[in-house]
Amino acid sequence: MISLKMKLVPLMITLITGCSSHGPILPAETTPPRSLTIHRGDSGEPTDFTEMIASGLAGADVIVMGEEHDDVLGHRLQREIVRELIRTRPGTVIGLEMLERDKQSFVDDYLDGVIDRETLLAELHESSGAQENFARFSLPMLELARDSGTAVFAANAPRRFVKQARLEGYDSLRALADEEQALFTLPESLDQGAYRDRLIALMVENGIEPTDERLIPGQRAQEVWDATMADSVVKAIDDGGEPVVLVVGRFHGDFAGGTVARIAQSRPDTVIRYLVMVGSPTSPLRDEDRGRADFVIYTDARRANDRD
Repeated sequence: MISLKMKLVPLMITLITGCSSHGPILPAETTPPRSLTIHRGDSGEPTDFTEMIASGLAGADVIVMGEEHDDVLGHRLQREIVRELIRTRPGTVIGLEMLERDKQSFVDDYLDGVIDRETLLAELHESSGAQENFARFSLPMLELARDSGTAVFAANAPRRFVKQARLEGYDSLRALADEEQALFTLPESLDQGAYRDRLIALMVENGIEPTDERLIPGQRAQEVWDATMADSVVKAIDDGGEPVVLVVGRFHGDFAGGTVARIAQSRPDTVIRYLVMVGSPTSPLRDEDRGRADFVIYTDARRANDRD
């Protein structure tokens, strides 16, 4: 049987990078990211970059940025947001879903100038394709952090443990040695509400019957990611991060679910702001995006990336 997670990744990308026949094409490498219209996720009221930073994100303890992983313009906007946060709030620290906890020492060595770009990429990923993707989409954020002296934490669980959660369940992970368990966090229980419903809807929309046999293994894996990243954020807060910025694939944060929900459960008094880059043509806030985030930005990712 093909695992839910194996199916979810390409299916999510397909779903969230769809385009429309109207709306301007945004050249990914030349459009100024700060010029994009930003919509308030509750009212749909348009705002802009300066106002979002000055009032929308001011006072936030945690800022989660949801992305589509191959969205060039979205990644450029992320860096502009982080650049401004570093300028105005020098206690900013950055966490990336794309970095796994057992790679933290290599991230630190890169930021400290101990290892070079090529060594870092080789330590993070075995395949050349994965190295190229990381270099294109995620490495520029590390370069920004290195140049500004900003700390970066590896937020995610190593893939081998996520795979084990999917195939064997959580009890097998609880039996591991303490030093291995330090590399991931398990949820106390699986979500039974709106987050689970979104996983089911994704399966149904793509012709997959949402039986427990198909759903639960993938949900176990998904929620190891969520719980681990949330725990990484909480630890970064405890270590003095102010604010803590986390970059995730947007399924992990949309509609206050997944990782965002886990952070809120762990730290109920934490002020969290979630903003999302959606790869759709520029338009007023669409009905299906109302409530998706505190701020919604359309980047027209698919067509923009076609023209890179």
